[in-house]
Amino acid sequence: MPYTIQELNKDKVILERAATGFNAFLFTSIGCIFSGIGILLFIFLKHMGPPYSYFSYLFFLFGLIAIYAGANLSRQTKKTIPKFIIFDNRKGYVQIQFADDSPESGYIPYPEIDSFFIDIKEQTRSTGGSRSSGFTTTYTYHPTLQKKDGSKWELSKVNSKSKAEEFINSLKDHLQLDKVPQKLPEPVLTNKMENETSRDKAVVKWRNNPGSAPVFITAFCMLFIFMGYIITSSFLKAGDISFFFCFVAGFIFIVFLIVVYSKFSKIIRDYKTKYGFSINSTDFKYFEEDNKGEIKNTKTIPLKDMQGVYFNFQPSEISDQITSLYIQTVEKENAPNDKYSIETFKKIFTSTNLPLDLSDLNAVEKLELERWIQYTIKKRSGVSVL
Repeated sequence: MPYTIQELNKDKVILERAATGFNAFLFTSIGCIFSGIGILLFIFLKHMGPPYSYFSYLFFLFGLIAIYAGANLSRQTKKTIPKFIIFDNRKGYVQIQFADDSPESGYIPYPEIDSFFIDIKEQTRSTGGSRSSGFTTTYTYHPTLQKKDGSKWELSKVNSKSKAEEFINSLKDHLQLDKVPQKLPEPVLTNKMENETSRDKAVVKWRNNPGSAPVFITAFCMLFIFMGYIITSSFLKAGDISFFFCFVAGFIFIVFLIVVYSKFSKIIRDYKTKYGFSINSTDFKYFEEDNKGEIKNTKTIPLKDMQGVYFNFQPSEISDQITSLYIQTVEKENAPNDKYSIETFKKIFTSTNLPLDLSDLNAVEKLELERWIQYTIKKRSGVSVL
């Protein structure tokens, strides 16, 4: 989701979330067209019987999915993407404001900003024709803010490098990053999380809401089944079923089962699991709790080994990693000199980041959680983490 510069002066730079009206209209229009085609096919192909008459259902179902996506796009964007990113030179920090006149805000102090750079993303698409076919590569350019903890905040999306450079130069010309920040408000956890703080430790728990994922997965399954039935029925009617067809169909079906299983298992796991962590004077402990209250899958990190808490704000990415906040630990010191030793391979294949799956939290809520963890660790142990 790109941002555009709405205000630019010596006191502040305001970036505003781009409108989603056109994209929503596009999805809805395509959905209406396909649904209309489905209705027409049902009228004109009804006498032909299956499998041809089922094409009408296929088009109609695809149209409904597109209409739902278009209707849901604006709501989902407003639910997850902040409306304003405000660089305030007077206060010395970046304020991430979720909506108009909203008290829900997150903060990035200027001293935590490392640099601005252009993140270039490559997309390769196939091209076809009667004489030649191949692939074409397109690039999009994303002006990005990078914090000193390594996390990235994507600020915009343009189709030319010169426009991306102009965007970044406009920011640099108006920002006073050496400004000492004013005292920030104490971080506040969202009410989507349970905060059980005592004298000995702070405990935070949450659940992940699957949202509209079950709807899309169910629609995808129905679409796949319809397509499989139509294709198989066509081959059977023509009497042209071969070993190669069975092999390809079987392979596609196995891939389909793997994808559906991974998605549904994640939904079921979220339904049955409450995630959480605790912080005391010495350790950060992650845990998962089932519906019976039994603790499982725990991992403990000594606070002295914690290097940072961060997450990446990159709306253009479609990845489970974007929903996570990471607990970063330091590399182990005194690594063995023998590059072929077992200890070295253990270090290579052991992740130094602990992901916290926070798919139900928006960017502002995750940013405040990041600050809350840093604040709580500092308060209870005196250890400072980025």
